[in-house]
Amino acid sequence: MKHIRQSKKYSCGAASIASILDISELEAARGCKTTHKGTVTGYVCKFLESKNIKFKRIFVGLPYECVFGHLRLLSNQYKIYVSANFICNSGRGRNSHRHHAFALNKSKIFDPSEQKEEEMDCIGHLYNRDLIIKEIILVGFEE
Repeated sequence: MKHIRQSKKYSCGAASIASILDISELEAARGCKTTHKGTVTGYVCKFLESKNIKFKRIFVGLPYECVFGHLRLLSNQYKIYVSANFICNSGRGRNSHRHHAFALNKSKIFDPSEQKEEEMDCIGHLYNRDLIIKEIILVGFEE
């Protein structure tokens, strides 16, 4: 899988699915209906269906550290699209949630906001805030 750096601050989802499918970020953004608000996971699924690509969507809702081991094992069998929320507190009131998407494959994380892919075991510095995995898509999943 090839790492693709996102071209816009809101295109992490498109860049992640582009890495997984080995297509351009622009093609992925159009196919997934990415807007200035980001990429909706449901549209990623519709895009995969339109390309006749098998997948399985799984709703998670757990902190990254709780599912890290499972994700690492699954990444050795599938390319994984991950939809997550950073929970940030600047010390001024309520927590804010910032959406982020990235891809996993062969125990590597392909975070489109970073310069290159990283080993999953070495990414503590990337996610020093609370990261909640909302859902994952296992690309290439066969029933």
